Amino acid sequence: MLKVTPLVFFLYIGFASTVFPALAAQKDSAVVPKGSGARMCVLMPADFRAVKLNVSAPSAHVDDNGRSVYCVYGTHVGASGGVELDVFYPAGDTPQEVGQTFKTTLESDPSAQYQPEGVPWAEASFVALDIRERGQPPFAANAVMRKDLVFSISLPMSHVARAQLLQLSGIVIKRLQGVGP
Repeated sequence: MLKVTPLVFFLYIGFASTVFPALAAQKDSAVVPKGSGARMCVLMPADFRAVKLNVSAPSAHVDDNGRSVYCVYGTHVGASGGVELDVFYPAGDTPQEVGQTFKTTLESDPSAQYQPEGVPWAEASFVALDIRERGQPPFAANAVMRKDLVFSISLPMSHVARAQLLQLSGIVIKRLQGVGP
C-alpha cells in the first residue's frame, strides 16, 4: 500500500492536474482573502490574453493597510491608455460605507457616462465605454459591487471593451469571493 506523504500528494496533484484539467481548476480556485493587499491583484496576464489584451504582470500600490490595491498592468494607468484593476476589499465596515466606496469609484472619472452593465453575481455594476480625459487616449471602465467588495477595471476603448470587462469582472468575483463559473 502506498503511504501518502505530503510530497507524494503534491506530486500526484501536480501530475493529475496536467492530465485532468478540472483538477487543475479546482487546485487554483482558492479564494484570495480580503484585506490581503497585492494578493488582491487577481487578474493575471493570461486572463488578459484570453480577451485579446497583452499586458505585463501587475505592479501594485497598496493602501488602507491592505484593504485597497491599485494594480497597473504595464507602464500606464487605465486613464492613460493602460490597463488597471482597482480593488477595495473590504470596501467598508458597514453597508453604507461600501455603498459610499462604490459611489466614489463611479465618480472618479468625471467625464464618464456610466450605464448598467449586468456583471453576473454582482449586486451593482456599471460601465462607461468611451471615457475621455484631456490629453489622454479614450478608455473604457466599469465599477462593480458585490457584498463588501468593490472594484473597477480600466482598459483601452475598443469595440469589444464591454465583453472584455464582463469576462474579466467575472474572474475577479470568482477569485476574491469564490462564486462564478
